Order: sequence, then structure tokens, then C-alpha cells
Amino acid sequence: MAASVYTRILRNTVSLILGRIFSRIFLFFLLIYAARVLGVEKYGVFSYAFALVCLFAVSMDLGISRYSVQQLSRDHTKIPVFMGGSLMVKAVLICCGIVLIMSVGLIMRRDMETMSILIILASYVALDSLTMTFTSIFQAVERMSYQAILVSISNIVMSMMGFLFLYLMPNVLLFSAIYLFGGLLRLILVSWWCIRIYGAPQWITDFSFCRNLLRKGIPFSMVTIFVTIYYYIDTIILSAYSGNDIVGYYNAAYRLIEAPLFLVAAFTTAIF
Repeated sequence: MAASVYTRILRNTVSLILGRIFSRIFLFFLLIYAARVLGVEKYGVFSYAFALVCLFAVSMDLGISRYSVQQLSRDHTKIPVFMGGSLMVKAVLICCGIVLIMSVGLIMRRDMETMSILIILASYVALDSLTMTFTSIFQAVERMSYQAILVSISNIVMSMMGFLFLYLMPNVLLFSAIYLFGGLLRLILVSWWCIRIYGAPQWITDFSFCRNLLRKGIPFSMVTIFVTIYYYIDTIILSAYSGNDIVGYYNAAYRLIEAPLFLVAAFTTAIF
């Protein structure tokens, strides 16, 4: 039995690593190309908006996906119920999260271009939050090869479009919209495949289940909150005190350091 566990961990880890290598390598070079084409100031604006959105993106999930993995790994028959309940709760959380992101942008007195990028990227992370509802099911049933393949396809298509549009029309708003397109494509592919295999979501009329889902998911979000602060608060601080140019230089370099971290992330996801 131990050998079977080790085999599943190895299989899932390799699947996630290979999937992320094929998808992340395109995104890695896309960001480098974007930094060169957009220029340091515009890339700094994008980096600030992306950091701010990711900093508050946890409010759109609040650990629900992690809690779903824990519960569904014990009982696969509850997949439609958790799928429907998660989507209902996240619909409310996403609205609150977008309002929170835009409020912070207004408080920090950002220009209209930055606010437009914030809206686009906030919509992107909202779609990713919905996508996590379905990828959590793949993780719970230990079929992470589905997640790896579908996410890789969407990221590769998004990256190719990003290179094309940056070459033809180097515009920071258009570059942000490419992320939104990638998030939508990822949601469509993952939700379609998940529903096809495990059935349609069961919409919940008992709101006590939704409250319980939110209450028990919050402790799982604590780690995500502190890790997110660790990775993105530096960009927010730099933007507040040093301007977009410094933010652009800093993030162009930081992406090089951040790139290999998916290896550890793949292993910890398979273990969990």
C-alpha cells in the first residue's frame, strides 16, 4: 500500500511539473518580452496592478478550494454538492473582492489607465478563482494530469497570443486583456472536462452548507494570505515610494528568481 501511495505522489508530481514546465516557460519568456517591448514605466504599471490584484485575490477564495480537496478526497460522491456550493459562495466573494481591489486603487489615487488594468486583472483572478473550484476536484481524486494538460493548453495559447499582440500592438491594456482571455479559456476547458467526467454542479438551497463551507475554508486561507503578502507587498511598497520605473526594473529581475519555484509547488500540491 505504501508503494501505491509513493507511486501516486510521484505520478502526480511529475504530471504537474511537466505541465507547468511547458506552460510556464512560455509565460516566463512572454513577461521578459513584455518588459522589453512595453518599456520600464508601462511594465511597472502592469506589475503594480498585478501585485495589488494578487494581494487581494485570496478574498475571492478564502480557502474554499483547499477545504474542498480535503473533504472530497475522503468522499468522492460529494463532488456535485461541493462544486455547486463553492461556485455559489465564490460568486459573492468575487464581487466583494473586486470592490475591495478597486477601492484600494482609488485610495492610492491611481490614474485611469492603472484603474482600467486593475479592473481587467481583477476579472482575470476572479475567473481563476472559479477555475480552482474544478482543479480542486482533480486534486481530490488524484487525477492531476487532467489539470496539468488543460492548464498547459490554455497558458500556451495565451502566451502565443501575447507574443503576437505585443509584436503588432505593444499596449499595456491589451497585454492585460490577454491575461483575461487566458483565464476565460482556462475556466472553459477545466469546467467542461470536470463536468463531463464528474457531473454537473448541484446548486445548494441549504445556505447553512455554504456558511459552513466558508467558515471551514478560512483557516486554509491563512497560509495563502501570508505567502501572498511575502511575494507581492514589496511591489506595492516600491510603487508607493519610488514610482513605476523602479517597480518595472525590480519585477523584471524578480521574475527570473521566481521562475523555478513551481518545482516545489508541484510537489507540495501532490502531497496535499
